[in-house]
Amino acid sequence: VSSITDGGVGDWTVNWAVAFSTANYGCSVIVGSDSAAANRVAGVASIGVSTLRIFSVTNDATGVVVAADPAAGQDSIFVMAVGNN
Repeated sequence: VSSITDGGVGDWTVNWAVAFSTANYGCSVIVGSDSAAANRVAGVASIGVSTLRIFSVTNDATGVVVAADPAAGQDSIFVMAVGNN
């Protein structure tokens, strides 16, 4: 990873230091949370040879799903990618 670009609430782009040979690589995005109240989900928004765009959402107080950044000190987002470069 060369850098991570913050695209707004719940939206990041992981920039690979070495590009993959194609955009057909496997990736996984998970969120870990220490908060019993948080229903946070993270996933893949788009895959490119040199970037991976990810997102994070949660339920608001009324149960509506909204974009969400990790809660400081409670949440972590983990990314794994496997393929040829």
